[in-house]
Amino acid sequence: MTTQDEGLDHMDVDAREMYREHILDLFKHPHNFGTLAGCTHRHHAHNPLCGDDITIECVVTDGKVSDVRFNGTACAICMAQHH
Repeated sequence: MTTQDEGLDHMDVDAREMYREHILDLFKHPHNFGTLAGCTHRHHAHNPLCGDDITIECVVTDGKVSDVRFNGTACAICMAQHH
């Protein structure tokens, strides 16, 4: 078993394949991807170990997040977690 599969060893083959397909779909078509005109908050992070480079922008209105977007480049797992 490869290192990539170690976290999935409790799943059957079909479940692992479905999980991989879902992650790849979110990587190819991420939700909330883009820039946010008029954002009130912005945070940029870069991980030099893996190369992830992400900026998160949001609009906070009356103490609540009313919109959020992210942009940048990252691995499939990182991109999928922002959906």
